Amino acid sequence: MLTKRNRKCARCGCQSRDTRTFPAKPYLQKLWVLSLGLCEDETARELESIRSRLRAKEDIRWCDSHFDQSGLPLKKRMRLDKGSTPVDGQEDEGEEAMGEGMIHHSTDDVDWHSGIDGDYSFTARNDNPLDGETSLHPMETSSSMSALAVAPLSLSQLDLQSSQQPGIDKLATYRSNSAISSVPTIAKMESSYRPSFNSQPSETEQEDEEKEEEEHNIRANYFLMEMSKLESLFRRCQECGGLIDKTSMCWKQIASAISVTYQCMECKVWSRWDSQPKKGKGRSMVYELNQAIPVAAFVTGTPIPRVIDFFELLRVGAPSDRSMRDSIRHYACPSIDRVYSEWENDARTVSKLTAAEDGIVVALDGQFDSPGFCASNCKVAAFDSSLRLIIAAVSLSITDPGIEGKSCRMESHGSEKVLEQLVDEGFTIKTRVTDSNAMVDSRLRANPKLQHIETQRDFWHVQKPMRKEWWKGMKNDETSQALSLWYKSFFNHLYYINEKYPKREDRALALEYVRSFIHHCTGKHKWTKGEQFKLVTKCNHSSRNGKKKGKGKNGQGKPKKAQKEPIKVDSPEYEIIKTMLFSPRFEKAFLISSSDAGTAMCECFHSMSLLYASKRFACSPKYYNKKMKLAVMHFNSLTFGELSRTRVEIGNCLLPRKGKIAISVKRKMTKGEHPWRKEILEESWKVRDDYEDKRFFKRIGAPDDDIYDVLKLEFDKMLRAEEQEEDEEDWDNVVSYPVRLAETRNLFLPQHEPFALGK
Repeated sequence: MLTKRNRKCARCGCQSRDTRTFPAKPYLQKLWVLSLGLCEDETARELESIRSRLRAKEDIRWCDSHFDQSGLPLKKRMRLDKGSTPVDGQEDEGEEAMGEGMIHHSTDDVDWHSGIDGDYSFTARNDNPLDGETSLHPMETSSSMSALAVAPLSLSQLDLQSSQQPGIDKLATYRSNSAISSVPTIAKMESSYRPSFNSQPSETEQEDEEKEEEEHNIRANYFLMEMSKLESLFRRCQECGGLIDKTSMCWKQIASAISVTYQCMECKVWSRWDSQPKKGKGRSMVYELNQAIPVAAFVTGTPIPRVIDFFELLRVGAPSDRSMRDSIRHYACPSIDRVYSEWENDARTVSKLTAAEDGIVVALDGQFDSPGFCASNCKVAAFDSSLRLIIAAVSLSITDPGIEGKSCRMESHGSEKVLEQLVDEGFTIKTRVTDSNAMVDSRLRANPKLQHIETQRDFWHVQKPMRKEWWKGMKNDETSQALSLWYKSFFNHLYYINEKYPKREDRALALEYVRSFIHHCTGKHKWTKGEQFKLVTKCNHSSRNGKKKGKGKNGQGKPKKAQKEPIKVDSPEYEIIKTMLFSPRFEKAFLISSSDAGTAMCECFHSMSLLYASKRFACSPKYYNKKMKLAVMHFNSLTFGELSRTRVEIGNCLLPRKGKIAISVKRKMTKGEHPWRKEILEESWKVRDDYEDKRFFKRIGAPDDDIYDVLKLEFDKMLRAEEQEEDEEDWDNVVSYPVRLAETRNLFLPQHEPFALGK
């Protein structure tokens, strides 16, 4: 059996076989550091220093001489004066070791007990045996003990002050329920209240207590309660404490809420208690969770049937299916529209502020709600490729005008619509990057407002047809062996050339370098200019003859890897490669392909949006639009977190990329924040109030709001007409009186012949 080896103690520096590793739990780390007896600032610095060393994978240990029999670290004593330092080498060994002016941390003076809400009460024992033991509670202390008469506070806020000695600011540490806190020691009438350890829980109990402390810090607004536990609370009246008549109690469940009415047998008063507050106004008041549950389920992408199944399995009260869908239709959907408009404006504002002078590069891509040609909905998103922000998104239905029931038209119409929105908003779009959809390109080129935008193709979609042709050749017995050997080299060469020559003026040169692979695979690395190669006449790689440079272990050059067998000219595999490289389709797509931007971020958004609108379930156009907006806000909130450095990378993993024949890095980020969900939930109550106002006006017979708008337009027209008449009268006053009189006689006398002057 292996014996323990000596390890160095980080506290005293001695070598010992019995050492303890510095704990990983924060509250235990603080307990160990507080035992050093440092002041508050030095304790904080020492704790942060140790934690940084732990993050650097340093092994920090203390020997057993610094721990008592219960396993807790021994504490050094501190002097009362502020400038004093701990006495080195003096540990707590009993009352006889205490000097004058020293503070001793006893273990049998104060017992701390955790309250229901995370607050703490205590029991203090006086040093004077004549005084006996006195039980103190923050709400039950007398005036003489006003120093301890404090309101219930959490452990981190607890502060005990003495009325006679307010200047004492030295801190004594204590441990209660696996939590560390600091309070001033109190000296009064030759008596001191010393914090102590009332028990020494085991490691399992410490873990349980830590979980309870974490739960106390959550401070949730709602908790689940079993019915029998709730009934036990209504044995006595809440007002007078008298017994309640059980026959008078009436329990009533209203969806997720419960209401009870009862009569006290002593005060004879009927009382009512509700488990939730009501919100709203007028006849539209409802219990809070009856609306919050369906709205929260919808904005988090949880299907309503799954929510109902969850509540039914646990037998928890919840709104019905019809009630949930009504809340989503009337209150959640309008709230989503309001909040989405604000988030969209924020994304567009950031994009405009960071845009280059010549404009932005926009990546476009669409996603259908069903594979194949049976899709009924489609969404198209436009990204600012430099920020990875969605600055425009639209959803379309197969019933929209112009589509005429053909699902293949939805993506082209959606791409046109999002670009028109950006142009109307004042965006200067330099380049648009799309996939290989010919319908999208043809429709955007035909639009006069969008003709000036440069067209580029996503490179992944450019190489995708070539990869399929290569795989097809690898399945053939005659060409499979040669094409399998050159597969990785070809696509690495293709991606390398595309990234090396990103400018438009260099794409012709890049195309010839890509096509030079047809000579390279045959072992020919130099050739003469011709019709197919006007700019490139040789390979750019170094010579592959001989051995690699550098010396190995034996002083000789390292042998190079085995060379792939060259492909013979006019062989079937040679013809396959030549057909792919010199096809007009590949030439056209490669010349307009993009190396800086792509639609990969669009694909990430579409993958994430399936959390809200899955392809497995049908969805109406209205709700598909709302789910698209939820997905956009979800994606943008994560992107805003990365831009503001509040969401950082905490890990990564390596994945092979089948197309590029390389290793792709998948990042693991910190948890993102989604404040838009809370905004929608709060906005839903405002929508409910507006909805109730409309119903109230309808009940009293008031006209709709558009009536007032029509009347206002008519009133404005009337005012403009009066202003025109006044202008005409002012012009008529300039004309002489005889002329105006003659015109008046000519106009009006023939029409009023019975009243003519001659009769």
